[in-house]
Amino acid sequence: MRITVTILLALTLILTVAGCHCGSDDPEPEATPEPVEEGEQANTPKLIAAATPAVTPVEVDAPKDAFQVNIEHALLFDPRTGPINAAHSDEVGVHLLVAGKITNKTGRLLHRAAIYATLIAQFSEKTELERHSGGMGFSPRITSLDPWRPDTERSFICITRPLDPIYFELVPEKLMAALTVQARDPLEYRFRGEVAKLQVGWDTIFGTATGGTATVIVDGSGSGAPQQYRKTLSRGDVVKVLYQRGLAFKVINDEGRLFWLGYKALALHNNEPDKPADWAKTRFPVHGQVSDDLFVRISRVAEFDAHEGVDTDQKIYRIEMEFTNRGDRPRRTPSREAFALDIAAGGYTRALRAKPGTTGIYAPTTLKPGETIGGALLFEHANGDFPFDLEIHQNGQPPARIPLFPALLAVQNNGT
Repeated sequence: MRITVTILLALTLILTVAGCHCGSDDPEPEATPEPVEEGEQANTPKLIAAATPAVTPVEVDAPKDAFQVNIEHALLFDPRTGPINAAHSDEVGVHLLVAGKITNKTGRLLHRAAIYATLIAQFSEKTELERHSGGMGFSPRITSLDPWRPDTERSFICITRPLDPIYFELVPEKLMAALTVQARDPLEYRFRGEVAKLQVGWDTIFGTATGGTATVIVDGSGSGAPQQYRKTLSRGDVVKVLYQRGLAFKVINDEGRLFWLGYKALALHNNEPDKPADWAKTRFPVHGQVSDDLFVRISRVAEFDAHEGVDTDQKIYRIEMEFTNRGDRPRRTPSREAFALDIAAGGYTRALRAKPGTTGIYAPTTLKPGETIGGALLFEHANGDFPFDLEIHQNGQPPARIPLFPALLAVQNNGT
């Protein structure tokens, strides 16, 4: 019995020693790291983390043609300047939006990539602000399951974080913008670098009278005055561009109907603006034609924090005007309900009903041939709004349009 126990103990000891790897030169295998998750904010873009490879990855300065960039839109906007702009961000302040397509010319299969926009605005020697976009930028995202193959194209859209809202009131001395790409393949390739510099205009945040033409590239509705019953446009329609405000464009179609459209709905033509060379010198009074014989003259647009005859917490625009019948028979002037003031990128306001006895308020009437009548209309508005056009809609016909923006801009720039 003792011999049997001794043999069993000896066998146990031998098996224990045989199973031990103490002093072995073979290291434990490293755990494969998890894929990097998309970050919400990339104020300072960092190289995307990679699994530890057998060969140390090298971040390279790829040749300039490593990525072929086609910028379709590079626009500044503030969500406070109308419904179309507000739909792209709920953070007030000036943003940069860049959209387009980019082709992978590296010759490599990329399974991680991100694209970032940067906006730099210098307001003085000591005040330079820099904002970046967050997220990965590409749509769809570039992943191991959907890699970016050589010589293929990917769409992107980048929106930077906003500048402080106060800078909407100022004009920068210098404005710079750029696109940066970060990319890697499953092996040793790593890239991070600037792939495009961008030209952007500060004035378009507030509004510009543009001119030129564009083609509608989506079927759907535009934003128009509440009285305009028909607001649909069709793919392929060619329209004249009147204004730009941030990401929104006001256009007029061949029927004379007016719309605000977002940048995604239009392909702008590279043609000469179809506007008078002296449009920027426009002054009040501004003249318009309502019908064959009825003409209107806008003599003044004034802003009030409060105005007699109306109860509202909003600011008030007072528009002073005259109607003249140049025909040979009586003409009825438009009703108060026919007027709409275009105050933003897709935003309109209708004339307020003033209390009886309010000084100088317009009242519709029938004019005899050669007769003129004057009066004022009141419109409420919020901060960020600005009068672009006074529209007069009657009987479902295309509206009469009296452009106010060029004259008001000239007054603002000249301080008179």
